[in-house]
Parts: sequence; C-alpha cells; structure tokens
Amino acid sequence: MIDKNSINQFIADNNPRAITQTGWWLDVEKADGQHSYIVYTIKGGQITSSALLIKHLLGAGKNYLYCPYGPVVKKELDSTEMRAVASELMDEIKKYVDLTNTIFIRFEPFYQDCHQFVLGLNQLGFKATNQFTQPKDTRILHLLQSEETIFQQMKQKTRYNIRLADKRHVRIDRNNSPTYLKIFYELLLKTCDRDHFRPHPFSHYQHIIQAQSAKDNVYIYNAYYENKVIASIMVTFFGKVATYLHGASSNKYRNLMPTYSLQWRAIHDAIKSGCRFYDFGGIAPEGAPTTHPWQGITRFKEGFGGTVISTTGHLEKTLSPFWHTAYRLAKFIQK
Repeated sequence: MIDKNSINQFIADNNPRAITQTGWWLDVEKADGQHSYIVYTIKGGQITSSALLIKHLLGAGKNYLYCPYGPVVKKELDSTEMRAVASELMDEIKKYVDLTNTIFIRFEPFYQDCHQFVLGLNQLGFKATNQFTQPKDTRILHLLQSEETIFQQMKQKTRYNIRLADKRHVRIDRNNSPTYLKIFYELLLKTCDRDHFRPHPFSHYQHIIQAQSAKDNVYIYNAYYENKVIASIMVTFFGKVATYLHGASSNKYRNLMPTYSLQWRAIHDAIKSGCRFYDFGGIAPEGAPTTHPWQGITRFKEGFGGTVISTTGHLEKTLSPFWHTAYRLAKFIQK
C-alpha cells in the first residue's frame, strides 16, 4: 500500500534534495491552502516515479500545474524504462487530476539524475523554457570526509569569520519550538526590509515546522550574543541531505559574523547525523552580472566550498495554446 511514508522513502532513496516532492511537503502546501496532489507510477509493487503537483489558480477559471524540483524517478531504471515511465506518469496525471481548465503543466526535475526521463518528456511535448521557479543553480557541500578536512577546504576568510564568531562568544543552539520560530520570523522581517525582498506569511514557516517536527526533520538555529538573538536560520534534515532553507539576521552585530557560525554548526550537525550532503540552496547563475541580487549570498556560500549543481529549469507541456500564449504575454507585461 502506497502512502505518504512510502513516498517519503522513495524520495529519500532517489533524490533526497527534492524535499518539495515529499509527502510532508504535500502537508505544507495543503496547509498553505494550495490545491496539491501526489501522482506516482508503480511497477512490481514498487514506486518508479512520483510527482507532487501544485495547482496554481489563474484568472478566467484557468490554472496550471507546477511540480517543484520534480518529478523524481527511480535511479535504477535503465534508459528505456525511464522514457517509458515519463509516458506512464502523464497517463496517471490525466487519470487522477482534473485538467479541464489547466492551460499547461510545468515540471522542473534535476537534470543530472534523469536525462533519459527528460528525453521521454520531450517526446511527450514538454519543452524547455529557460525559465526557473526554484533556483537554477545550488551549492552542495560533500560531507563524506572529516570535519577538519571540510573546514580546511573552506576559503581562508570563511575560516577566519567562523573563528571570529567563536572568539567573540557568539553562541549557537537549535530547537523547533514555537518560540524559536517567532524569533526567526521577527528577524526575517528585518532582513526582508533591509535587503528588499518579500517573505512568506508566518503561517508558511509554521506549517513547515508542524509538518516535520514530530520526526525532528527541521530546526531553527539561533545565534546569541549577550543573550540576544542576532541571527537565525532554518535547516531541514531529510534522507541523507541537510538543506539550508531560510536565513535572517539583525541589523546590529553583523560584524560578529554570526551567520558563518550558524552554518558551521548546521554542517557539524549534518555530519553527526550521517548526512552525505549539505545543500546551501540557491546561488546566482553562472555568468550573472555583478548587479545580480544574489551575488552577495553567492560569495558567502562559495566560501564554505562544495560544488554547483544545476536543474533543467522549466519543462512545460501546453494543453491550451491560446491561454498559454495569453499567460506568457501577461507575465511579459508584468515585467
């Protein structure tokens, strides 16, 4: 019998970075009020592919389906099986999801994991758009080495800043209590005001905590100086991957380098819990201009080492050419 736990195990075994494809992320989306589904294929009693789909409502009663960092495909499938599974998954979507008013379906899989699957999608009419909802590039730190080796491979300035925070008595702890979440969100609002970006509503972060806290899969890390929280991050632990989801910091005490100390503590915990990778999340795409808004956070993440992993970006299948063209035109005008 396939349930959310089965889906979680499938994602953990085949692409644990794709936390937005898990059964517990389905709980997050539904708690946020999104129309969401998980559709999967089975062969020999085992899941061969899975897609968490979010129905985004548009005007005139129309909608589109979006699959963040998915679908996920069983790694052991050969090239022929992967192409066949692409067709089987689309058949399941048509069977179980009402597509009457859906103008297009948007997938966004990890390319390096499922090249043949993508070719199968291309044969079904999915076309690359060179657009992205999730970050195109992310930085991954490999953890299957000693903590000392990982530390020494960091850039000299990053090592210096970690030591500086420790020398200035910046203290780190973690929890997933409502109190920690409230502190995190208060700092996040200050960060958004400073850096000019919009946060999710508080309820979204609350839903992440509530969906995962029973399994100790998500933590808020706080950095303290003189008993004041001066920076905070949210990190998830799923499968063998720890993922840095969100970060926030006070406008004061930034010279104490608390964000470096926070990341180093999270990396330490990831190693201790047996994770193979630490996912720093999105960075500016390769070749981006110096004015790109993510250049600062990109330099920060690069200092910890690791490698860059890219996604395919949007793969879209048009179901209603007229309305899809109208949607693209509206998005172009909004820019």
